[in-house]
Amino acid sequence: MVQSKKIKKLRILFILLFLIFLIFSFLITDYIKTKYTTTKLNNKSDSYLKIYNTVYNQYKEMSEVFLSGVITMNQLDEKLLIYQDSTENVQKSIRDNLYSNIQKRYETLKEKHITSINIILPDNTFLLVMKNPKKYNFQASKLRTDITYVNKTKKPFDSFNIGKGGSGFRFLHPIFNKEKYVGLICFTFDASAITSSIMKQYYVLSNFYFKKDYFTDDFLSKSKIYKPSPHKGYLHNTKVLNELKKATRKDIEQLIPSNIIREKTYENFSSLNVETIVDKQANITITTIPIINKIDKTIQGILTIRAKADDIKSYLWIINLIYILIILIVCLLLYLFYKIISEKEALKFEVKKKTNQLQEINDNLEHKIEKNTQELKKRNSELLQQKDFLNALIETSPVPFFIKNIDGKYINVNKIWCEFTGFTKKEILNKSVYDVAPKDIADIYYEQDLKVFKLEENPQVYESHVVNKNTKVVHDVIFYKSAFFDEKGEVAGLIGTLLDLTRIKALEEEKIKKEKLILEQSKFVQMGEMIGNIAHQWRQPLSLISTVTSGLKLDFELDKIEKENSVKNLQTVLNTVVYLSDTINQFSNFIKEDRTLTKVKVQDRILEVLKILDAALKNNHININLQLNEGTPLYVELVVGELSQVLINIITNSKDAYLINKITTNKIINIKSFKKDDFAYIVIEDYAGGIKEDIISKIFDPYFTTKHQYQGTGLGLYICKDIIEKHLKGKISAKNTKKGVEFIIKLKLVK
Repeated sequence: MVQSKKIKKLRILFILLFLIFLIFSFLITDYIKTKYTTTKLNNKSDSYLKIYNTVYNQYKEMSEVFLSGVITMNQLDEKLLIYQDSTENVQKSIRDNLYSNIQKRYETLKEKHITSINIILPDNTFLLVMKNPKKYNFQASKLRTDITYVNKTKKPFDSFNIGKGGSGFRFLHPIFNKEKYVGLICFTFDASAITSSIMKQYYVLSNFYFKKDYFTDDFLSKSKIYKPSPHKGYLHNTKVLNELKKATRKDIEQLIPSNIIREKTYENFSSLNVETIVDKQANITITTIPIINKIDKTIQGILTIRAKADDIKSYLWIINLIYILIILIVCLLLYLFYKIISEKEALKFEVKKKTNQLQEINDNLEHKIEKNTQELKKRNSELLQQKDFLNALIETSPVPFFIKNIDGKYINVNKIWCEFTGFTKKEILNKSVYDVAPKDIADIYYEQDLKVFKLEENPQVYESHVVNKNTKVVHDVIFYKSAFFDEKGEVAGLIGTLLDLTRIKALEEEKIKKEKLILEQSKFVQMGEMIGNIAHQWRQPLSLISTVTSGLKLDFELDKIEKENSVKNLQTVLNTVVYLSDTINQFSNFIKEDRTLTKVKVQDRILEVLKILDAALKNNHININLQLNEGTPLYVELVVGELSQVLINIITNSKDAYLINKITTNKIINIKSFKKDDFAYIVIEDYAGGIKEDIISKIFDPYFTTKHQYQGTGLGLYICKDIIEKHLKGKISAKNTKKGVEFIIKLKLVK
């Protein structure tokens, strides 16, 4: 009791220490992860801002290069100098000349997402608009503060700007003629220029959001370029979205943030700073760069850059792994300390306890030694008995039995094994397969044994063959092996038996012969029934022939022969003989042994069978109700007589059931044939009382009959099932209905 309390207190102490460490380490780890993530996100913000500035400067340099060409090739400064003081015709000539000279380069720059090149006079009047050359001599809108700024300061200026006619990154360059300011040229690039360049040059997806407040409702209603974004108050540019769809890198196409992160991204739209957030669930980072009008310092658009966050994910995964490992190590150390201390306490307690026990043992040592000696003798005797029992069990086993040690040497075999292999115990014990078999065969056996020893296959079952050393008879066998273990739990060897497949195959052949015999017996039984049916069919025709011929004989003896009457009587005899001949042909088709597969019409076979059974059914007052669906011929491929045999058997069983159950009314057999899917169905139903539910599942078993033991062989339905399922590859089943039984035959149709 004292020992238990000490251990309990010690356990509580170590649990508290572990919980304190767990909380402390969690806080430290969380701080490290937060610090790293913040630093990494700040670095990404700086990095993507540099990327944006780099791409922005590329387009700025492009505008400067183009500016140089325009001024040099078109003498733009000279033309602007004289434009305002010229007549309308001269002004038109200057505009047409400039448009013609700039047009080719303007078309080339469209591939670089340029949307417009405008030439503007010092008084804010548009001289030339390349995307709409018919529009000129109009004043810039108040929204174009960038134009006013350049005309006022006469300095280059660039910024993102939303004007009356659209938006874009605008690069404005002042034009001088011998130090006299004569106007400016403005290059406007679509937002898709920036997003496209970023996506092409870097491993990211980029999008652009435009602030809706800077566009007029009239402009938006007519524009096909801008459409609302999921974030209220912002617009998408369809050109930007098209560039986004062109991203060909399949591994970054699915950089889709979760809804929560998407909302946080929208919250950053109002910030003047570059912000980057991470979506750990989607493993991406989203950087928002505010696009600010450099004149009024307002946010007019937001550039977003989505990229994979593999570096953050990997680092956090490593931190978490280290955290888990530290927890496990500390937990293990605390557990070891706890075990050492608790075992030390337990050892003290156990020493004291054992000391007391030792004293007790010393007090009655002689008695216990005697008792233990007797117990040991008893157990030795039991072990010897068990050993003798196991040896006897192995020796008397009806199957070959062998035991091998871990070295693969035989340590025991039984008498049956010796007879099976031709080796004596003296020849095989303490020897391996390499000592008694050719190396190639021994290698195979040894490899199989190794799989058992290594527990790769335990138990192990495989087919092989064994050659009797003396008779040279080859036996096909199945090996069954299983490992056995020593007191340490290690594999000590294996136990195996053999199953002689040669005997099994012989039994299978015998089974096939028996099934063939059963089939022949059934054939003979049905032939007897057929002969009975023919006797029924022939009784009336033979009686008719006898009556007619007797009448002719009497007329002949009385010399009253009339030619017309005699011819009529002889024709009756001839017709009757033809009917008897047809009956013989039907019987011949049934009993002939031709196994040739023939394409037959199911409806025709049913009608042929009913002709054979007609007399027997009529004599017992049984009516046939046919629904053969003649409009849909059902063709199957089979041995002609086999389907007839099945139908005769089932219909005859229904007839016999009416007689056995002494049913005198409503004696009807329904026969239907129809097509369903790719199969022909034959359904035979009677109202003769049905079959008991507890035996209906057995009616297709051999020698099982529902009739009196002297009325049935029990082979008919078994043969039916065998013919339908094995020979014709179909299905047959039976089920009780309200007043009788229904048989369903399913056969594969052929074209």
